[in-house]
Amino acid sequence: MPLLILRNLPGYGAIDRLFPFPPLLRHGFGIIPAPGSFASSAAFRKSIALDPSYSLAHRFLSIVLAHTTRHEEASLAIRHARDLDPLNATNHALSAQVAFVARDYSGAVQFAQQAITIDPEFWIG
Repeated sequence: MPLLILRNLPGYGAIDRLFPFPPLLRHGFGIIPAPGSFASSAAFRKSIALDPSYSLAHRFLSIVLAHTTRHEEASLAIRHARDLDPLNATNHALSAQVAFVARDYSGAVQFAQQAITIDPEFWIG
């Protein structure tokens, strides 16, 4: 699968205008920060400050934090996303990714199973 800049996907233009998200890439299993965007957790924090109930901002913040080895902060951010939108399978799948990156393999399996429980057709790969 080729890398795809998320901000160029249909429907994300409105998000770009409302929230100062850094560039993100979709690759394989999850969404990862684009090269050079690791310092952009401030942009997600600003988005959360503008709308604390926006689970997608918490989700993206958790990914940036996890991939910069700030595992405790990443776990808190993805937990906020799950709390805001508990029936969103993607939040549970990305919780699995955050746990996996933190080497919490049993937690990763548990979150992946929760994602599949919520949506049996959800692909975890």
